[in-house]
Amino acid sequence: MKKTLLYGIVASFACFTQISIAQSSKFSVGLLAGYQMSYLVNQNDSDEGPELDYGDPPAALALGVSLAYHISPKFAIGVDPLFVSKQGMNYTQELTGGTGTIKMELNYTKIPLLFKFNTNPDAKVVFTAYAGPQISLLGDNVITAISKGIDGSSQVKTLIDREFNLSINGTTLISTSLDRSAFKSSTFGGVIGLGAQINFGKFFLTPSIRADYDFTDAEEKEASYTVAGEKNIFSKLEVWLI
Repeated sequence: MKKTLLYGIVASFACFTQISIAQSSKFSVGLLAGYQMSYLVNQNDSDEGPELDYGDPPAALALGVSLAYHISPKFAIGVDPLFVSKQGMNYTQELTGGTGTIKMELNYTKIPLLFKFNTNPDAKVVFTAYAGPQISLLGDNVITAISKGIDGSSQVKTLIDREFNLSINGTTLISTSLDRSAFKSSTFGGVIGLGAQINFGKFFLTPSIRADYDFTDAEEKEASYTVAGEKNIFSKLEVWLI
């Protein structure tokens, strides 16, 4: 049975630790490091039931910087770009004659514009919150689909940026390029976070949790490739797992 793998909205959840220094009463800069889990949310996939299940969500290190301008002691406007932010999803499939897995990895640079709030800045421990819009810029993207039959046969499909390949039992049968990336170069969404700021004079440590969600579809639905003169639309492709 052929199944279509579709992609949708990117969502992630992360725990961060921020180390910052106040350059003046108005500006502060800092470093961000956190552990991030992400999902590619798509109702079409979940509706397939056990034949196309979400696996364990991919988790990876996220790194960035924090820049803030303090309008008042309790309010600030800033940007906390993440330069290392891996997104993706893992899928499993129950096949008639074996098993299948699909692993997706998308690397984004996330640039949010944040409106930040904190309680009494003179206290040793301060409650913090922030929210705002975010644009995500796509870097590398890799999809790997592997199916293994009970007879020992194997089928591997890879999509690296725009290069699509199909191999069966170690022999490459298709190697071709898409006319454009299967994913959009940028998406738009929002981010929200809650945390606590521990003050050490001019230095402060801010552990927090952060969640973001993209309002635009991550997939480029018109991406296609051609084999033997036949055009294949990527969003309608049904060859990931058979």
